[in-house]
Amino acid sequence: MIPDYILLKKEPLSKDEFSIIKQYPTISYLLTKAMFQTANKDLLYAILYHKEYIDGTGYPYQINHEAIPLLAKIISVADAFDAMLSFRPYRNNKSKYEAIRILREESGTKWDAEIVHIFTHLLTKKEINMV
Repeated sequence: MIPDYILLKKEPLSKDEFSIIKQYPTISYLLTKAMFQTANKDLLYAILYHKEYIDGTGYPYQINHEAIPLLAKIISVADAFDAMLSFRPYRNNKSKYEAIRILREESGTKWDAEIVHIFTHLLTKKEINMV
């Protein structure tokens, strides 16, 4: 498990602390697999790989575009957007438009470009209102 002192830290994480945080996709995968023994394999892999980046610089396994399951790619974009909108003790939250700009700038490196395009298109449509 991730220690509370890391989860509740108000300053940016140290390199060692971030290496501990990088274990959370694996921990989440193992907990979900143990709790729901009939869990869908695609869902389990989406949990495990949702912090991987298209260019192979993500975690926990540094796999790249072709090896990342589609559902993990979709969750990765939604998770990143949500994280950017959320306040953290060590940084301010971003506006919806700033988060969209970042997603677009880093599409093709961090996130799948086609998924970012669809996601940001849906977010910017007038009839889509965020709760």
